[in-house]
Amino acid sequence: MSLPILRRGSRGNEVLRLQELIFLRGFPVDKDGIFGRGTEEAVVTIQMAEGLDADGIVGPATWKAIEEPDSSEKSTSPAPSDERQGQIDWVISEIPEDAHPTARAMLLVAAGFLGASEEPKGSNHGPQIAPLVEGYAHYWGIRPPGYYPWCAMYAVQCIRMSLGVQWEDASLPFDGKWQGSGYQMELWAKKHGKWIPASQTPPAGAIFIMGRGGSGSDKSSTSTSRHVGIVVKPGAKHLCLGGNESDKVKASYRKPSSLMGYIVWW
Repeated sequence: MSLPILRRGSRGNEVLRLQELIFLRGFPVDKDGIFGRGTEEAVVTIQMAEGLDADGIVGPATWKAIEEPDSSEKSTSPAPSDERQGQIDWVISEIPEDAHPTARAMLLVAAGFLGASEEPKGSNHGPQIAPLVEGYAHYWGIRPPGYYPWCAMYAVQCIRMSLGVQWEDASLPFDGKWQGSGYQMELWAKKHGKWIPASQTPPAGAIFIMGRGGSGSDKSSTSTSRHVGIVVKPGAKHLCLGGNESDKVKASYRKPSSLMGYIVWW
């Protein structure tokens, strides 16, 4: 059965069906059967991520992309190559056995994205990282929709995925919001007693905060610029995972002296 072409102003059951599919992809659209601004912006974001004409019109190609998302949408992480799978298995093996169960669940999700990269390089988007970044601009009502540095998005999305909830859920940290700002995450942690200074040893699964000027991914030196990552295994040098590092998700060792502090989010 052929599906109708939908655009802003369309109404009816097929629009409702579209909105339900979009909602399942993490976009908090109103499921009211009315193709309004919010639905249009979500469609444009999906079209951009899928390499389609970003015109906000839902024709056959867009219907197919929304109904049959690529493998990175069907699972919580892109299908790894043998080499990547070996890296993922190694990181998982390094998670301490005494890690908090909630933190462990998040680390397993985060490890699954190891090696996922932007396409094209430097674009802050692409099929492999779509589950981490797609819908962010729509969530915050940013117009026109675009793509932004995603280290914080990676950390917070992994938390949300591991908990199996939608944004605004009371069980989520950071007031249930999809944070893309390490500085705002830091402020939340300090306000709620979730902040550990860099001089202390963090638990596995803690979010680390560092100045972006020292992250290797962004040389910005403003006082509120932050790079965000995840501590997998604390030590003299912490084994960490980080998004938006050389345009991908990487594992690396970081000296505690290079960090500002940690967020124990659970």
